[in-house]
Amino acid sequence: MAPCWGWTQSGELATLAGKFGQLYREGRYAEAEKTSEEIISLLAKSGAAKDLDVAALNNLGSLAYAQLKYDTAETFYERALQLCEAVAGPGHVDVADVLYNLAGLSVMQGRYERAESLYQRSLKIRQASLGSEDPAAADVLNNLGFLYLRQNKLQLADQALRHALLIWQKHSETAPLAAVTLNNLAVVRFRQNGFEEAESLYKQALAIEEKFWGKDHPETTTTLRNLGEFCRAQGRRDEAVRIYQRALAMLEKALGPGDALTRETARRLGELSAKTEDSAPAGADRLGVYQIIMVRTKSEADRLLERIKKGENFDELALAHSLDPTAP
Repeated sequence: MAPCWGWTQSGELATLAGKFGQLYREGRYAEAEKTSEEIISLLAKSGAAKDLDVAALNNLGSLAYAQLKYDTAETFYERALQLCEAVAGPGHVDVADVLYNLAGLSVMQGRYERAESLYQRSLKIRQASLGSEDPAAADVLNNLGFLYLRQNKLQLADQALRHALLIWQKHSETAPLAAVTLNNLAVVRFRQNGFEEAESLYKQALAIEEKFWGKDHPETTTTLRNLGEFCRAQGRRDEAVRIYQRALAMLEKALGPGDALTRETARRLGELSAKTEDSAPAGADRLGVYQIIMVRTKSEADRLLERIKKGENFDELALAHSLDPTAP
């Protein structure tokens, strides 16, 4: 979700909104949630959305989204959009940020046509305001590509993802995002029976991540597992097992054997290693099942790790926080 900060506000909710923003920025999410509930209660009684600024509304929506409270998130995002358009104008870049968040929420709600329209509006504004080659435009294109992939609109997915990739590759600081797009282009090509290119795309993604993070960094394990699933789907089970063993070793070292992601990787490795598993190609049904969880601050990453350690469902957290929350 795209955060907003810095608009001013006044009124009876100003104190609570200011408190919420401060807690959110400091990563004190449990306290921020309690404050957000107070704000929601006041809004329900008074409907005084005018007393909150765009930043507060948008960030309240993002907090609700992260907690899988989609109806509440939609209420805040819609109010943020109305206010932002009224104050800054429909073509302002902050409007694009709220549209982007609403689009991601619509995907989670299964409202794909609405999501596509919102992403397209966000993209148009970002391209006009920031330039067609800005990474923020690539961010929208990437999510549009995922949306099309979700709907099996492979040609449209390919076009959007390749466009995003061209932009990412022009900005060295966005190398990890280029790797994400390469991963998902690989899924597109696999579904189009372009197996050789799919494998090449996975390996390109892995090379980028290893250069950026280091060969033994756990950030590379998503691509490793995707590559392992590709090899399994091609009937190359022994190769898949070796790749999974490498990924598991990294995760055990970095996160520990009790971590949810480590346990899931170990479980999948056990399935692959079992003599009873059918080693024949199984198609694309298992490709793309892993998704890189994207966060924008260290405090958000720490919060997610803490929630995972406490036993929250990893798949649900991945859906809510991945760059593409709709990956199959």
